[in-house]
Amino acid sequence: MQILTFLFGAPLVASLLTFILPSLSRTSTKRFAFVLSLLPLVILFYGWYRLPGAEINHPWLSALSINFHLKIDPLSHLFLWLTAIVIPISILATPSRDIHGGKVYYGLILLLQGLLIGFFTARDLALFTIFWESMLLPLYFIISLWGGPKRYHAALKFLIYMIAGSTLMVAAVLGLYFAHASVQGVGSFNF
Repeated sequence: MQILTFLFGAPLVASLLTFILPSLSRTSTKRFAFVLSLLPLVILFYGWYRLPGAEINHPWLSALSINFHLKIDPLSHLFLWLTAIVIPISILATPSRDIHGGKVYYGLILLLQGLLIGFFTARDLALFTIFWESMLLPLYFIISLWGGPKRYHAALKFLIYMIAGSTLMVAAVLGLYFAHASVQGVGSFNF
């Protein structure tokens, strides 16, 4: 559905725009990122009655039965609203004076918003895992570049913790794929 494409794509395009933005003052960059972070919220308000049940399903890697399958169910709809509200608040709560390299920071926040939307709407386990793993990169850089006094130590612990958890998750996803293949004769990541 077209509205789901806009909901998913708007933060990713906004992130790209923020990254390629010419250097502005810290306050102007923050305002620009804040306005762009409101796009998913505007789309949710505009399509609140059409979004539940919205679906995108395109073959992606058909040899592995991986589809680009996004769908909004009632639970993911709730998390989409939460994401669309919390990300702009987090941008507003960021003190502009403490953010060096603001356009990179705000670009990473907007990228994280787009990946969260993809994560909450993914209906293919492989795509779900890809969105989950992709969220780790912006989070790692946000922690390591703009964290507190012990940010490097915290970022390293975060990375080790997430790699350990992600390894188990990927193993479980592959286990489900092969279990489905043994029962049905062909593997599938759809759920």
